[in-house]
Amino acid sequence: MHMLNLMICSQQMLKDIKDETQNPDNKDYGMHVTVLMSHGGTFGAHGVLYGTDVKPVKLLDVFDLLSSENFKHMAGKPKVVIVVACRSAATDALIKRVEAESGESSTRQETQLEAQKETQQTTSRRNNLNVDDLLILQSCFDGRNSIRDANHGSPFIRELVKTLYKHSSHRDLVTLFDIVQKRVKKVTKKISETRSEFSEQVPVMTKTLTDMRKIFLFPRYKISPPAE
Repeated sequence: MHMLNLMICSQQMLKDIKDETQNPDNKDYGMHVTVLMSHGGTFGAHGVLYGTDVKPVKLLDVFDLLSSENFKHMAGKPKVVIVVACRSAATDALIKRVEAESGESSTRQETQLEAQKETQQTTSRRNNLNVDDLLILQSCFDGRNSIRDANHGSPFIRELVKTLYKHSSHRDLVTLFDIVQKRVKKVTKKISETRSEFSEQVPVMTKTLTDMRKIFLFPRYKISPPAE
């Protein structure tokens, strides 16, 4: 599992992920897990993350780095990505305000133009991108916030950990993520009923696993027969 420290700037974020894909140790593993936790916003199908420099990193660029074409040590193996970040326009507006207050608003347009050029340059490459064997779990739906409470932390992370502890020994990862989605929706709905600043949160799963593949964290685990 690759726990990426996102208390870094946007370019360093991508560099760290790229460095991880070049690590030869990965060839000995059967799967790879990347966990991304940061502020986020809306963009395309999956959104963006923000580094400490308040510049966006498109998640499509992250998935590009983790593709079989670029992550050759894990080609043909499942690559799991867990993203904990907001995907709302409100976050984008907050980022703009922070930039304006810090005097960086003048560079935002240049950054956007650079991002557009990069997108145009990578579009043709992505048309032939091998996106097989990705399993992506994002903490919230597009246009929604990912709740984080000052005292209790992230409901998404709490329910994810609970589910893994309880079921990972005997259920596949897609089923586990389905359970997480159901639990987070239930828990956050209850929270939103007493706290108006929060709304119901629904995690989103995207999978391109080949050959109807199922991923088990403990593939050799044998379920004991029920006690009589």
